Amino acid sequence: MRTNPLVSVIIPVHNAEKYLAESINSALGQDYSATELIVVTDNCSDDSEKVAAEIAERDKRVKVFNPGGLGSAAKARNYGIKRANGDVIAFLDADDRWRPGKLTRQVPVLINERSAALVYSVSRAFGETGFFSAAYEVLPLPWKIVKSHKDLLEKGNSIPCSSVIVKKELLKKAGGFDENPENQSEDYDLWLKLTQFGDAKFVPVPAVDYRIHAGQYSSDATRREERLKYIERKWGIKINYSEENRSNPVKRVLRALILRLVSAAYSAGLIRGN
Repeated sequence: MRTNPLVSVIIPVHNAEKYLAESINSALGQDYSATELIVVTDNCSDDSEKVAAEIAERDKRVKVFNPGGLGSAAKARNYGIKRANGDVIAFLDADDRWRPGKLTRQVPVLINERSAALVYSVSRAFGETGFFSAAYEVLPLPWKIVKSHKDLLEKGNSIPCSSVIVKKELLKKAGGFDENPENQSEDYDLWLKLTQFGDAKFVPVPAVDYRIHAGQYSSDATRREERLKYIERKWGIKINYSEENRSNPVKRVLRALILRLVSAAYSAGLIRGN
């Protein structure tokens, strides 16, 4: 693979009008310029398609597809992957944003580390979340850093989807995202498939801002737990999920302090990758 391969950024969109321009521009503004953006809008009832089309008019790196009728992020991402020209695939959700330098830090790791199945980095929550908010997250926590298939099975999913890059060839080998409608954790499932062929490489820099906003299904505790049931059945594992650290007032304060300390440690370069 070339030292500066084309990176195809896959952005699935469903009613993300308020956030889409910021998300797309965060990818276009990377100092790694060999990129194309594959924006897949699906059943949008807002002006998401218009926002994407206007940006595509100004920047030819942006390609917009409106297939309609897909009905899930997994199908939208697979649709985009099939139309990608790059040797490297990157994922970015329509309400998230990348920080400057993300691809410059991650692409060389994917190219130079022969055992790399995927490369990921740190995400930090922003948006409708405060210091003591139960929704605030820093991923991964240092003790939840995963490097292998075994780690993912034992520690759970601590890989932020919008941080991941992977070789398109390996992604095809893994079969892409599982489109079963019961699968509500299609990213976790894909990481499990990919790491059967190699390692998960972690770049310990805050590279992704994960947006918290009203109506976001992943911010609901019951739905977070329920969406793991399919993974448990498919992979024959038991995922220990506890909401106590978010709901108990004392533990919630301690959790918030730990997360802020972890965030500061990542920013200061005190936590190592692999």
